[in-house]
Amino acid sequence: MATRLWEIPELKRRYNEIYQRLATEVVDPEKVIERMNVLRGLVRPWVERDTQKLCTMEQFEDAMSKDIQAATGGQGGPGGPQPPPQLPPQLPPDFQPPGGMGAQSIPGLEGFVRARIEWIRAQLANP
Repeated sequence: MATRLWEIPELKRRYNEIYQRLATEVVDPEKVIERMNVLRGLVRPWVERDTQKLCTMEQFEDAMSKDIQAATGGQGGPGGPQPPPQLPPQLPPDFQPPGGMGAQSIPGLEGFVRARIEWIRAQLANP
């Protein structure tokens, strides 16, 4: 249905105007990251108390700002070689992981938010 509606030039133009306004005036990466930090603060005590957590507290804290690099070349941690992590399916098809050719990483949340907003704004600038 949306595809058919976008075939109508006036509706497509109006949709793009609204989306452009949202991306440039409403979605501020600093505000999004500030809210993420507030939520992390609310969750932190529960993660600290969890006796069966799947990550260390350092990893929990690092997830906001540091990329997770994939193991490559058969390297791995305890237990032997581990395959590189699969990138989340919700990433855009043209997403390029940081780190150059062949690198695979999962971006930290702050970097992901900034990159995603930048990507959306670039798409809107070149319809």
